Amino acid sequence: MKKLCVLTVVIALLGIMIPLVLYGTFILREDFATQQISFIMETKRMLSSGAPLWSWNDLYGDNFIGGYSFYTVTSPFVWINCLFPYEHILTGITLTLLLKFLCLSCFTYLYLRKMDISKPYCVVGGLLYAFSSFAISNLKYYHFMEPMMCFPLLLLAIEKFLRHERYGGLLLGLAAFLVTFINFYFAPCSLICALIYVIFRVRADDVHIGAKGIVTGVAIILAGVGMSFFVLLPTIFHMMGNPGASVNHNIKTLLAPFNIIDRFRVLFFPKIYDGPNTLIKGAYYYSNAVNIAVIGVLCAVLYCTRYKDWLRWVVITCLVIYLTPLNGLFNGFTQPRYSRWAYALTMFLILSSMRYIDRGNKITMRAVGIYGLVALASAILVYGLRLMDPIAGISEEDIFFNGCAFALGVLSFCFLLYYVKHQNVRVLTICVSLLVVIHMQVFFFKYTDLNPYLEPYLRTYFVDNKLERVDDDVAFTYRTDVSTRPSIYFLCNVGMLKNRAGIRSFISTHNSKVHNLIVAADTIHFCCRVVPNPNKHLREFDALMSVKDIIVYEPSSQLDEPRTWGINKRSGSGYDIMENKYYIPMGFTYDHYISEAKINEVLLDDSVNVPMQLLANLSVKSEDIPFVSQYLKEGHLVGDVPIDSVVAERRKVVCSSFAGDTRGFTASVDMDRANLLFFSVPCDDGFSASVDGKPTRIYEANLGLSAVFVKAGKHDIQFSFFPRGMKAGIVVSVLSLVLLLLLSWWINRECAKR
Repeated sequence: MKKLCVLTVVIALLGIMIPLVLYGTFILREDFATQQISFIMETKRMLSSGAPLWSWNDLYGDNFIGGYSFYTVTSPFVWINCLFPYEHILTGITLTLLLKFLCLSCFTYLYLRKMDISKPYCVVGGLLYAFSSFAISNLKYYHFMEPMMCFPLLLLAIEKFLRHERYGGLLLGLAAFLVTFINFYFAPCSLICALIYVIFRVRADDVHIGAKGIVTGVAIILAGVGMSFFVLLPTIFHMMGNPGASVNHNIKTLLAPFNIIDRFRVLFFPKIYDGPNTLIKGAYYYSNAVNIAVIGVLCAVLYCTRYKDWLRWVVITCLVIYLTPLNGLFNGFTQPRYSRWAYALTMFLILSSMRYIDRGNKITMRAVGIYGLVALASAILVYGLRLMDPIAGISEEDIFFNGCAFALGVLSFCFLLYYVKHQNVRVLTICVSLLVVIHMQVFFFKYTDLNPYLEPYLRTYFVDNKLERVDDDVAFTYRTDVSTRPSIYFLCNVGMLKNRAGIRSFISTHNSKVHNLIVAADTIHFCCRVVPNPNKHLREFDALMSVKDIIVYEPSSQLDEPRTWGINKRSGSGYDIMENKYYIPMGFTYDHYISEAKINEVLLDDSVNVPMQLLANLSVKSEDIPFVSQYLKEGHLVGDVPIDSVVAERRKVVCSSFAGDTRGFTASVDMDRANLLFFSVPCDDGFSASVDGKPTRIYEANLGLSAVFVKAGKHDIQFSFFPRGMKAGIVVSVLSLVLLLLLSWWINRECAKR
């Protein structure tokens, strides 16, 4: 394994050489820069607080556990990153990237050794998995590597359990826990593939397990999954009703033959990016990558034709699922174009390939020739017809990088021919190493500022940006808006990056309560509203959300509009900080109310300034109108009214103090009369409120935000947050742990009797 570790580190360092030379650290475009870096910094801030419950920097504030369990909060690698100072977090990410590659290769090595593969081919298998097309093409989704590395551990634990080895039950339960805990989204992918594996594995001659053993195994896995409920249950409650978790397909998309064509193509060609590389204009196929270096799918096919054993049926079953609409099974058929379970198929292809070669089987030139012709046919279907379409509208960038993917496939075929000529493990190891380094270089050319087709911004905004970060212990008192072009979403998380709570965000797990508010702010209709980036009626929306500072970036920002209502506070390197002259402190009152139903009627009407309606009238639920009408007059939809007068009205009664932390917030107010006090804080079910220490009800107002009833006079208000479902989740986790220990003790006793 020492050889494998050295090879893994060398390959990884050579592969990421482009960003290391350009920036002095590992960094790449899109989701990695816009999400991973800022999310890791926010995780560091939250964990350092000692109470990582409520994040003010996530859009309008959100449940940290429920919102970040998909990204960072459950990753041991992120915990390591959090040990680094903020100014050196990119260095920490670079080091943990190497550690991730090591874990991918070493865990695969351990599993392959368990399957009786010789050490040299275990080394090759470890490299093939760690640097597979799935691993490389998903580097921008940095958190995908954790569930990918858990899968071989799950298979290893299954093998130990099926072979009645000591502590096999305990390891199986811990593996099930790790798979679920480390990323809930990928847990069904790993567990379903593991089920397919077990169904055929138990038919093998070397496995002897009866009905009692199967029931025990299921109980152990359920106990392992249950142990993760202290995180999983709050996440489930948080995700319920979230638009990102809703069904997003139709039968035409599900059955489209182009989905199958694209997935078939990547069996032969490496994947560089998720782009329009099919016959359908603008059709993106996410994480459809199962190509393994040099040998591709050839050895797996040869294994299936030669050996009629359990592994053959595992491979065939997974391939059939992958190449049919059943591919959507792993996402509950919500995203038919996703193939983010493909790491499991990759593992099965590698296992069958290594078994075939390790048993002394030779690869004939005839087999290579047929393989090459099939690969070429898939390339013609995807690339040739696509490029011949005069109205497809494919860009020069798409042509170039699709060409790069094709060239990598040709190079892989050349390496395959060289290996077939020699057919020894040393040649295969060298060929695999060279190809994956080249593959990574092309990938980083696409996702760094070397890409000539895209605007360079990595160094400007994520390496050399001089905007200082606010200290962690500074309480949240107001919001900051980052003014950008609507089409530029990579700056949406700059506020989080610098610990400045904002009104823009790029995250897939928003609080479902504020979905309509996001729509009201007009997010230029990004899929599932995962990129709230207000670009309409911004002046009114900034006032409603208590935005005090506006960061205007140059030259990226072409929106000079904020300058008309902003007072220049300070200029920096590439940015200006403006003070919003329509700023309203957090916590203010209204004189009129309006039914939320009326607001929803005009939500998508571009002629109606919805943020202005919410400034002029407190929007409330229909069931709350009988109570609210005792203190507020009924309002109506307003037309073109001066914002100055409306803001002046809202400023008449505001909180004299407001301080938010990771547990909630406290505020003080002097009310001129009994009224509802509005806070632009999501009305999350995890919040409880009190006025002068006495519990009070939180009313949902202004499309998912909060209000409390306060009597006349001076009062102190407190909102305390604890994630819904966490207490019950902790109980389930403890009981599941006890069950796992009891089952493991019983299994070990049974094993001792054998």
